[in-house]
Amino acid sequence: MKSIASPALAIAAALCLGPVISTAQNDPAPEESADRPDPERGPRPDTSNLPEIAKPKIEDLGDGRVRVGSVVVNKETKEISFDAELNYSEMPLEFALVAENGKIHEALLVTKARPFDINVALLLAGAKAGDDRIFDKFVPEENREALTGEEKAAMEKNRANKIGIRLDWEIEGEKKTARLEDWVFNRAEKTPMKHTAWIYNGSKIERGAFQAQYDGSIIALYLDPYSIANNPLEGNDDDERWLPANGLPPIGTKVAVTIETAAKAPEPSKEVGAKDEAK
Repeated sequence: MKSIASPALAIAAALCLGPVISTAQNDPAPEESADRPDPERGPRPDTSNLPEIAKPKIEDLGDGRVRVGSVVVNKETKEISFDAELNYSEMPLEFALVAENGKIHEALLVTKARPFDINVALLLAGAKAGDDRIFDKFVPEENREALTGEEKAAMEKNRANKIGIRLDWEIEGEKKTARLEDWVFNRAEKTPMKHTAWIYNGSKIERGAFQAQYDGSIIALYLDPYSIANNPLEGNDDDERWLPANGLPPIGTKVAVTIETAAKAPEPSKEVGAKDEAK
């Protein structure tokens, strides 16, 4: 195992923040809640005086694999993987996955991996960020900006990367696997969450700071532009809709999370989430 030479490290860091940081640092601070579509969450905290995010250690593992901090990138399969832990409570879920500094009480899974490193890893795996205007749901229809034909064409050309998310774990030595959606229950439809390709929006940079690192937000069920990825399904603007599925492994179960940047459409898993009631 060897550390990648510094030019590669610089490229990886530039992929995540790069020229955007220099622009963001020169921009005036946004209005108190101008970039927070959901007013219930309140204004954004000021991150301008927080310490700079340390660059991750990047190691070449061979066979087309690279480790970014604690996240492994497989360039051949265009996947990244990292460890997490099952964390859910009886509360509705706003997040499928957060870091340890995130909204743990409203999240299904928690990871020690840094959001910054996860984002760098996704970029190294070839993912392209974009929001496909999913956050327009929080803007009154009369206030939404209409797209010109040229803008619509540009959006179609530069649509966000869709990602698939797989979970692997062991119970008494037996290996199990499921899609992330299988572990989430849709209260409105009284069924497990439909299988979907999640939207990789890549969080935001404000006042020179990569916001997901400070929020701890990684995969959001309830729309959050500061999270790294978001739920594209109907009901993603309802913070009461999503619950832990029935039949989940015990809280504290160690889980390997794999994010596929070339999203697949697998058959529904029968491991968990098959019942018609939430936990």
